Amino acid sequence: MSSKTRLFSRTKSAVDTSAAPAAVSQPVTHFAILIPGTGPQLETERPKNSFMQRARSFRSCIQDTCAREFPAARVEVAAIHYHADIQGLSSTRERLLKSSLSSIPWVRKVNAEVLGDIFYYFSTFHGRQLLAITINKLNAAHSAFLADHPHFSGPISLIAHSLGGMLTYEILYYINALTHNHSFAANVEMERYRDLPRLNFTPDRLFALGSPIGGTAVFRNLSLTRYNMGSVGFHNVFHPYDPCGYRMEPLCDDFYADVPAVPIVASSAAAAVALSRNASGLTLSSG
Repeated sequence: MSSKTRLFSRTKSAVDTSAAPAAVSQPVTHFAILIPGTGPQLETERPKNSFMQRARSFRSCIQDTCAREFPAARVEVAAIHYHADIQGLSSTRERLLKSSLSSIPWVRKVNAEVLGDIFYYFSTFHGRQLLAITINKLNAAHSAFLADHPHFSGPISLIAHSLGGMLTYEILYYINALTHNHSFAANVEMERYRDLPRLNFTPDRLFALGSPIGGTAVFRNLSLTRYNMGSVGFHNVFHPYDPCGYRMEPLCDDFYADVPAVPIVASSAAAAVALSRNASGLTLSSG
């Protein structure tokens, strides 16, 4: 894999020592992995404002905020991608292009490059491919981080946007069910999980940003009393006007249907502005 596609796999090359020399001398206290949403994610696929470019900005924002607000903390961030892998299979993009019409090409491109990832996720065969690709990418990012920080013992967080949150939540559900010998949730196809690899680590938290996990549970007729991640902490973050934002609490207990979501208050106004500009278009400090 080229250096462009392994932006944060090796943290030695990712640390900007000129920007924060004091922070580099500190031991790493937290490790986070960013997982993108649907659509092209690499700079070769989307030269302007690609996910990997946004990930660099997001990483700098996190580290700058910690240096200012939480000086005892040092966070290292990795970013993974999956779009090029699923679209590169012989059973996906090329076959779809053969069957596409020649009219309204820009709409066809959106169908193939953006909506296609979602359609693949909801299918049994390609859904399994997406889950396996994501698990392997997460394991590779974790292993590369430990190679540079072999004594790390702090918390690990997954920060996932949109489809990335749906994938990550399902992976953690799958791993939790295997670990505790639980039967899989009703109506989840066993074929979907056949021969899936294991995740080599257990994250402490999943931050889902604008991810329709609640809607997915409804679409797939899954009960959250069974379809859950066990002891992994879960934070469902969404902008109040995000059309893909869905709540989870009312699906666990009807009581929460009338209880409003809790707004996130940033640690400072400057941090709020910086986060809203760098979170792939999402405003994390929603009022």
